[in-house]
Amino acid sequence: GRWFGSQERTANPPSVVVSERLVRRFATDFPDPTSIVGRTIFGPFAPSGSADRDIPLTIIGVVSDFRSGRFGIMQPDDSDPFPQVFFPDVLRPMAAGELLVRTTSDPVSLVGAIRTLVDHSGGIRLISARTLDAQLQAAVQPRRFHTILIVAFAALAGILALIGVSGVISYSVTQRSNEIGLRIALGAQRGDVLRLVLSYAAWRVAGGVAVGVIGAVLLSRAIKSVLYGVAATDLAAFIMVPLLMIVVALAAAYLPARRAMRLDPMVTLRQR
Repeated sequence: GRWFGSQERTANPPSVVVSERLVRRFATDFPDPTSIVGRTIFGPFAPSGSADRDIPLTIIGVVSDFRSGRFGIMQPDDSDPFPQVFFPDVLRPMAAGELLVRTTSDPVSLVGAIRTLVDHSGGIRLISARTLDAQLQAAVQPRRFHTILIVAFAALAGILALIGVSGVISYSVTQRSNEIGLRIALGAQRGDVLRLVLSYAAWRVAGGVAVGVIGAVLLSRAIKSVLYGVAATDLAAFIMVPLLMIVVALAAAYLPARRAMRLDPMVTLRQR
């Protein structure tokens, strides 16, 4: 089909453009969305001053689905976009609206001239003006805040996990100091002690990560509404994050492992 032109201001019956979702939901007799172009539908639109609200409308075009999320930004992963009908402003005049201006120069420098033109047109007034970049920044601000909040809590959880793993491994090394000292006295090398401590930490961290992954999968639906451009069960995230946690945990276990490597077997055996 086509988009609106100047002829739509006086078209009878009025012209509208619909989205693909509207065609698939309400016009199931048309397997191809474009085949509905030229057909007539009825809708609650009427020219100014008309008492009849249900009038025939000619579909002149079909456009791709319009997705607008709860934060006012495009949602490419939205599986159920809302059906849309686009119509000229002569069908339903608005008390307020937005004027978009495209320019190759600095948009802010043109605000004064645009305001003057609008004021001279009569009947309307320019209330405020801002660039498209500012509009987009305002639209994603709530989601950015949620993202920063999630990252902050994730970082805090990572730090607590690092401290916890280091503390648990340190306590374990202290509890097994006699065993480690005996191993060293019987000929165990420093590398053997390092592998012993790190393998002990790795098995327990792997168990904790497995429980965490299962819990994340079960709770993924709870954070689905604040994600954008990524699925709640994103495969890359479920692979990279556990690997990162394992690396961080082993790094935390390395310091107590180094202390275990320096144990004096004579001192530890005397303490026994």
